[in-house]
Amino acid sequence: RAIRWAARSMFRRSQRVIALSAQDRDLLTKVLGVEPGRAEVLANAVPASKGRRLTSEHKQAHIIFLGNLSRRKGVHDLIRALASNTLRELDWHATLAGGGSELSYFQELVNAAGVANRVAIPGWVDREGVAALMDSADVLVLPSYDEGMAMSVLEGLSRGLCVVSTPVGGLADVVEDRVSGLVVTPGAVVGFAEALAACLSDNELAARLQAGALDL
Repeated sequence: RAIRWAARSMFRRSQRVIALSAQDRDLLTKVLGVEPGRAEVLANAVPASKGRRLTSEHKQAHIIFLGNLSRRKGVHDLIRALASNTLRELDWHATLAGGGSELSYFQELVNAAGVANRVAIPGWVDREGVAALMDSADVLVLPSYDEGMAMSVLEGLSRGLCVVSTPVGGLADVVEDRVSGLVVTPGAVVGFAEALAACLSDNELAARLQAGALDL
């Protein structure tokens, strides 16, 4: 209770309070008591990209996840989706890259799901590694339960990837369903499997999402 009071007091005394999204601004004003005129939204940003490089039509599709590997990020849901019958017959491989204390747990999930030959968990990667993954990817997925404004999604959009994400936090401000990406409810394993399959098998949809992402 003392910590909560101190946090409220700090925010109320601040001349300006910056939020990453409109949702976060509402939290500041309605829950923490910040005057609306002192709360502003300043979204995360990434450098503009030159767009997608051309790849062979016969290239095996690459699905990537970038971020801390945790249940809060929905990684357990993603692994279940990747192991589903919906994706079994499609030609793809996936890389789930990022740090965290549960890497061995998620590797065990991958092994138990029978997709160890298609899903790699390399652990933390540096900026060069992230850029290489972005360059090779076709789809970026973030099945998170809780976000501010995810940098991986912004970078994926800037590169014209097909983005599949939940609408949590500020993501709802940048990922418009079937325009700049596909939006799935947190925890909806079947929904993620179907969205990923659509990105991989519907070339017209994929092209529309890539163009929508680059138009942001």
